[in-house]
Amino acid sequence: MRPPSPPSPPNPLPCRFGALALGKLYPASDEFLNVKQYTHVCKWAELMNERDAVVRGRKVNRPFGAESEQLLERHDRSDFELRTQDKIAK
Repeated sequence: MRPPSPPSPPNPLPCRFGALALGKLYPASDEFLNVKQYTHVCKWAELMNERDAVVRGRKVNRPFGAESEQLLERHDRSDFELRTQDKIAK
């Protein structure tokens, strides 16, 4: 009997494709890839972009951008409300 296979790593492609569909990776994506014709993909990308987990995930370990979007160290869920750079700098 074979041992169970290790779990496969998460696929980063959907994350990247969603950002591409929204024009975040390549501003001219609609011009060259005609992304807007894929209405279901665009809707999916917008829904994923609005998820709380995605919004929070963009803040973690982010040393650039608006200070309210920077959470350099995350140890607790409350860090998102209490420990972003704009709150620590005060």
